[in-house]
Amino acid sequence: MSYNEKQLNLYSFEKLISILGSKNYDIEKMINFFQFEFINDEVLNKIEMAAYSSIGVTLSDVDFTHIKTIIKLLLQKYIIVANLRNYVIARVTKIGPNLSALVGPLFAAKLISKANGLFNLIKLPSSTVQLLGAEKALFRSLKGKSNTPKYGIIYEKLSDFKEKGRMARFLATKISIASRIDYFGRYNTDIFGKALRKMVEQKLLNKKTKLTCEVLKEAYDTIHSI
Repeated sequence: MSYNEKQLNLYSFEKLISILGSKNYDIEKMINFFQFEFINDEVLNKIEMAAYSSIGVTLSDVDFTHIKTIIKLLLQKYIIVANLRNYVIARVTKIGPNLSALVGPLFAAKLISKANGLFNLIKLPSSTVQLLGAEKALFRSLKGKSNTPKYGIIYEKLSDFKEKGRMARFLATKISIASRIDYFGRYNTDIFGKALRKMVEQKLLNKKTKLTCEVLKEAYDTIHSI
């Protein structure tokens, strides 16, 4: 279940309790509420049948008050998380527009955090970027003389790809390029990141890609043609 789905479910549940109260509720009110929440007819029928066959106890006023209090606290938590999420997205998009365009602002924030800053990230070779987040597994493998890990948090972006090792190297290289463009670049734009992202998407589909230098040159020319 995604973050937005969780937040919507909690919010809807709190509203539903406010409308229905304890178990002695009005079925028509409940159906009208869920219709407003854009739930299809099939699910509405299941909800109505479940409501009639429910054997749950009737809530006392004290129970009902405590349930509403708990739900409101949960909603406040998700509101705080949403605000922090929006702040991180805005902040990372500003300091690393190309890295954000390449892997998404939230994942870009993870990479910067793991490297302890954008400056430290640009100093890392792509082979180290590939293993960010897998430090413990790496040292454990070196100590036990077992196979070393092929990727760290980059795995999140490769979960649906079969040849993860090869793709991890490719993506790590583009991450290194995008982060360095963000740090040293003179242009406040995400055009380079979008161009690199297109390369990654083509690689995921096993399509032939242009040379990185050609792609970056085209992006540079695009900036100067605007």
